[in-house]
Amino acid sequence: MLNIHSFLPGIKKRIRKSMESCYKSSLLVVGYTLVAIIILLNSDVSEEKDKNVIEAYAKTEDIVGSFVGTHEETAKKANIRVDQNPQDTIIQKETISDVYSMGAVNTVVVSAIDEAFEEQQKEEIEENRARRLEADEEAREAAVVKTQQEKAKKSAKIKEGKKAVKSNAITLSASEREILERIVEAEATGEDLKGRILVANVILNRVKSKKFPDTVKGVVFQRNGSRVQFSPTKDGRYWSVKVTKKTKQAVDEVLAGTDYSKGALYFSARSKADPSNMSWFDRNLTWLFRYKGHEFYK
Repeated sequence: MLNIHSFLPGIKKRIRKSMESCYKSSLLVVGYTLVAIIILLNSDVSEEKDKNVIEAYAKTEDIVGSFVGTHEETAKKANIRVDQNPQDTIIQKETISDVYSMGAVNTVVVSAIDEAFEEQQKEEIEENRARRLEADEEAREAAVVKTQQEKAKKSAKIKEGKKAVKSNAITLSASEREILERIVEAEATGEDLKGRILVANVILNRVKSKKFPDTVKGVVFQRNGSRVQFSPTKDGRYWSVKVTKKTKQAVDEVLAGTDYSKGALYFSARSKADPSNMSWFDRNLTWLFRYKGHEFYK
């Protein structure tokens, strides 16, 4: 009995150890199995990720290629505008380069770039059109101003021709003034105020000239042999005329400095003059202008 009792505990210990060993083995098997499952799962996920990455790169390359083919002309236009605005063009190129490098170009981005380019081109066209219109308007205004200036110059020349030259006032004695009034009245009978002023201008121009006597009387009654300088002193009209208010006014203005004569020293009424006298005028004198019935020479 003692042997049996001593043997049983030994068997129990062996059984317990055997059970513990099986338990540990089972745990190891389960652990290794779990590890193998995890490795397999990770491998599948990794392969799936690799496939997704490859497909993403393939799609990106397709999109980039489509962008390049579709928008090659737009890129050329951007290059053409380098001279117009180099800084903006560099920014555009850098932006496109960044988009390429990101590998995330899509149709939405492409459309946005197209719209941006088109909008910029429209703005440039409108700005150019506005500048042209402004330039045309300025040119028209300049032409109008030039035309007005030319008209003003022509008008000034016309007025200058009609306007009297104001010279220094002249003082005459009462007797010389009477002589001047009578010769003006006789020579300019029927003429207007300016015609009478012109006759008086010629008389006083001769007084100032070294070629003629230095007094009104000497000029009016000058003779060259049997020829007189002013026909009224020969035919008697000088003594028969009655001096009018218009002649007195003309003499007053001339003595005050009014002069339309342009330096004329001679005048003649061609329709009434001796043809030989007019022939001498034409050959030897410089024709200046005509006023009413008189032609003036220098």
